[in-house]
This record gives sequence, structure tokens and C-alpha cells, in this order.
Amino acid sequence: MKYGIMNNPANDLYKEIKTFSEMDADFIDLTLEPPKASLEQLDPKTVKNQLKKYNIGITGHTAWFLPFQNGIKEVRDATADYLIKCYYFFQEAGSKNVNFHLMPAEGFFNKEDLVKFYSQVLNETYKKIDNNLNLMIEHTSASQEQFFILDKLFKKFPKLKFHLDIGHANIGTKENATEKFLKKYHKKLEHVHISDNRGEDDHLPVGVGNINWNKIAKLFKKYKYDNTITPEIFSNDRSYWKISRDKFKNYLKNV
Repeated sequence: MKYGIMNNPANDLYKEIKTFSEMDADFIDLTLEPPKASLEQLDPKTVKNQLKKYNIGITGHTAWFLPFQNGIKEVRDATADYLIKCYYFFQEAGSKNVNFHLMPAEGFFNKEDLVKFYSQVLNETYKKIDNNLNLMIEHTSASQEQFFILDKLFKKFPKLKFHLDIGHANIGTKENATEKFLKKYHKKLEHVHISDNRGEDDHLPVGVGNINWNKIAKLFKKYKYDNTITPEIFSNDRSYWKISRDKFKNYLKNV
């Protein structure tokens, strides 16, 4: 298993890379977001050189607020264009994966509309990328709407991969839905985020919320997941990332 850490897009990325290397992170989960880490502000060759200098890997993460679900076609067209640019940025920076997020419907639209909206963006994207990287879809809750859309998109786009978020699997449900996600999509799984919460997207350290981490560890063993994990902990105190990583390692060790 390899453990990564997400940059804070309000900080200088190159200083973050050095810091993460000193923290013994295996890779950076690079989120391309303003104010200081947007696509337009970073040079992928420089990023790749800095990663090589500090001996740290990379996986690609796009901004959660890219408007795939927007009801205006021109906005979705622009989203596809931007996703394609992100794809080639991450390819040049040395990543093997790039994610995007499954957001809920807005306004008068429903889950069937969302399938059409996401399909339009993905159709345009797959026409213009070379498939050297995995495109991964990250769910943002455990609602039935999200399962419906994932089912449709995975059927329609066989190359599309799954990005599991354990914290998001604890939102919109009475009990954590990680087992359901793994049962349905484990063959598609490429990357995992872990964080704790109490039903809201708080990104707390492991053990602080109400998620049963012993059960999560058992599920990882059951489905033989042994790839990349990012403890996605939102705190300026980066020691909570180390605590979360080490606690989860212990859970895996003891099941």
C-alpha cells in the first residue's frame, strides 16, 4: 500500500512537495485548484522535476467544483475542455490517474439528466485523450442517486475507473456504505481517500468520527485492495495526516 497526501491549494505547491517528502509520504494527491495551484499557474515539467528531486510520486485530482452537472451545454463543453487540459497536465507531470467528482443534481434536473450531462462531458473527453492515464470518478456521497449514475456511467464507459472515498461513503446514509461500493465496483477501483466524519464532509482524522475503521480494514483485506490511499485530512496541523496514516496501517495489520 502507498500513502499520499493532498496539497493545500492555498499554499505554494513546490514548498508542499518538499514538506511531504520530509513527512515520508509516498506521493502527492495533487489537486489543481486556485488560488495557488490552478492549472494555469503550474508547469507540469517543473512539477515532475520537483517530484523527482524529492523522490515522491503523484496522482491527479481535479477541483471538486468543476460543473459537469450544470444544465447549460456551453458550460459542460467548457468543462470537457478543461478536463482534457488537466488530463494532459497530469500525464506530463508523471501521474497514472486523474479524477473528477460526481456532484448531485441542481435545480430542476434529476439523476437521468445527470447521466446525460456527465456522458456528454466524458464523450468529448475520451475523443481527445490518448488513454495513457486512468480517468477516475469519485462519488461525493452514498445516496441512491450516486449509485444509479455510477452504474450507468460504468456501463457506458468501460475504461472509466472508480475512486472510493470512505468519508463520502458516510454521507447520505444511515451506515457507512463502503461495503456496498466495494461489492459493486471493486473491479473498477483505482484509488482511495480516507477521512472520518459523523455524516458530514468534515475530513476529520481517522478515529475522530463514527466510521468503523476495523470494518473498513477487513473490507480492504476481503477485496484485496493494495494500491494507493490518501488520508484526506483537512487541518493546517499536518501531524494529523501522519496519525491517520499510522492508525489505518495498524487497523490493516491487526485484521
